Amino acid sequence: MLGHVWITDEEGEKHHEIQAAQQLIEALGLSGRLFTLDALHTQKKPPSS
Repeated sequence: MLGHVWITDEEGEKHHEIQAAQQLIEALGLSGRLFTLDALHTQKKPPSS
């Protein structure tokens, strides 16, 4: 399946694209699936100290 997803924040809050993509994947119940995203989304969370 190919396509684009455009989302907006109804509350007008500013969010980062990475957080928005993670929240959308979680909300749609698509965790654990393979996605093709912009290289921006290859960032990893820093290790906890």
